[in-house]
Amino acid sequence: MRVLDFGGIPIALGEIIQFKHYLDKVKSQYDQIRLGFATGLWAEGLHVDAPDWKQKQVLWEKYLSDIGQLFFSEPPYILEVPTKWGGSVDVLVRTLGLTPEKAEMGHLLCKGESLNLDQEYIVITTKVRAIWPDKFSQLAPQLWDTLKRLSNKYKIVILGEQKVEVRKEYEINHASGSEPIPFGIYDDIISNIPHENLIDKTVPALGETVTDLSKIQQDCLIMREAKFVITLGIGGNTSLSTSVANMAIGYRGDNNPFADLLFEREYSNAFVTKDWSKFIQIMERYL
Repeated sequence: MRVLDFGGIPIALGEIIQFKHYLDKVKSQYDQIRLGFATGLWAEGLHVDAPDWKQKQVLWEKYLSDIGQLFFSEPPYILEVPTKWGGSVDVLVRTLGLTPEKAEMGHLLCKGESLNLDQEYIVITTKVRAIWPDKFSQLAPQLWDTLKRLSNKYKIVILGEQKVEVRKEYEINHASGSEPIPFGIYDDIISNIPHENLIDKTVPALGETVTDLSKIQQDCLIMREAKFVITLGIGGNTSLSTSVANMAIGYRGDNNPFADLLFEREYSNAFVTKDWSKFIQIMERYL
C-alpha cells in the first residue's frame, strides 16, 4: 500500500488551500494520504489565555472541521488527529518535488448568492499584512486616486474585516522585527471613495473572532464574479483571491522566499508583485 503520512499541517486558510492544491496533484499516486490540522498552533498564534477562549475554541474546531470536510473527505485522504508535525507548505513542496504555483480552488470555494448588480464591479480586501504602515502611507495616495477613477466605471465592493484584531502571532513577529503588525484599510476606503460607488460586504472584526466556511465561500463567489480583485500584502486574502478570481491584482512587501517563487511569475489570472508602479499600471489598464 502506498501511503503518504504527512502529519500535522498548518491551520491558516491560505496554507490549507496550498496543501489541498499540491496534494491533489499527487493523490493518484497514493492509496492513503494521512494528515491532520496541527491545532497546537493555536497556542502560538492566538490568545488562548483569554477568558472567552473556550467558547472561541469550539467555533475554531467547527471551522476546521468544515474545511476538512470540504477539502479532505474523499479518498485517498484520511483526516486524523496528527501525532507529529509535518511542516509548512514549502516543506510539502520539497517533499513531493513539485514546483511552487498558486492554487485554483474556485470549484470548491465559490458558493452563495451573486450580487446581481447592474454594472461590473471590482473587489478590494481590507487586511494588509507584511507591509510596513509608514511605507504604505507614502504609497496610498496613488492607490486612492486610481480607485476613485476606477469607481467611475465600476462599483467597488469591500470584503474583509472593518477591524483587524491583533493575534498573538502578530505581536511575536513584530517584536522579532520580521514583520509589521497587520492593519486594516477599511476606514481609508470609506473616506477616499465616493459612498455611492461602494458596496460594503465586510464583517465587524476578524483575527481572534472566528469566521465560518459559508462566509468564506460567499466572499469567494463575489471575488470570482468581479472584474478583478485587489489585495495588499500577503496572507489569506491573497491566497483566496488568487485561487478563485478571474483576475487578482496584488501588491506585496514581504521578503518571503517561498512567496517569491509563488508569485513573481506569470499567471493568466493573477498579478502579484513587489513593484508598486507595475501594480498601479495593471489596475489602470481597466480604466
